[in-house]
Amino acid sequence: MRDKKTFWPYGIVISILGCVALCVGTIWVSLDYPVELDGFYLQNKTIVNDNINEIIAKQKAFDEKFSVSLKTQKFKIKSDKNVKIAITPKTDEKINLNYQILLTRPDTNAYNKELNATINDNILTTSKIEPTLEGRWQIMLKLSAQDIVGFYKLEFFVVK
Repeated sequence: MRDKKTFWPYGIVISILGCVALCVGTIWVSLDYPVELDGFYLQNKTIVNDNINEIIAKQKAFDEKFSVSLKTQKFKIKSDKNVKIAITPKTDEKINLNYQILLTRPDTNAYNKELNATINDNILTTSKIEPTLEGRWQIMLKLSAQDIVGFYKLEFFVVK
């Protein structure tokens, strides 16, 4: 009688080698495309992770005292324009605000730019920005006063 050959052991070995090759390929590609950091809180992620409950409490306290909205919604490409952000107090109490502003694109840190600004009549006006790419842009804003802090992500669009 003739021995019947089976090829299933070869299939198992080929499957294992294929899985190893796919794992190596995934690692190879991930080295070329590093993880982009989400800087919503404008701080290191470990600091945010350790203090998230305090951050949320301070944000809630800030939201009870102020409302924040973007006054400038659309930009033209390569136009010199300031971003205007309305900071409306909900109480009559006079509070001096400190701010940190970051201009960024949603899915990359390649175009991040810290902006200078001034506050006049509850309007935060940034230094002139010159967007070079069409599409969605974001302003990451950190406002702080005394022991309250507010974090905001405000979006605007750049068109041709």
